[in-house]
Amino acid sequence: MSRPSTRPDPVRLSPARDGSPIHTRSFTGRFRNLRLYGAGLLLLLFFGISWLSWNSRQAVLWDLAGHKLHIFGATYWPQDFILLSPLLIDRDVMVNTVAPVWDGN
Repeated sequence: MSRPSTRPDPVRLSPARDGSPIHTRSFTGRFRNLRLYGAGLLLLLFFGISWLSWNSRQAVLWDLAGHKLHIFGATYWPQDFILLSPLLIDRDVMVNTVAPVWDGN
């Protein structure tokens, strides 16, 4: 005959095991402010560059139908992206070396 299995009580995975509310910690400081200002500047640049005109065209325009990328008057075709690969590799190196220091990891 099989015996009924006894399951252990489920473990609550919440930090507040007793049901009390979780309070977040407020961070302040120079590097926090620098990070927030830098993120705001990058967001402004990302969303604002679409309204920037250059030679009667958007400053950065990705023409999907024509298979072209226009960046500040320079036109890049798909075969030209090998020329941009050093920039992408440099960006990857920067992200993998500077970002962990920036984030505090």
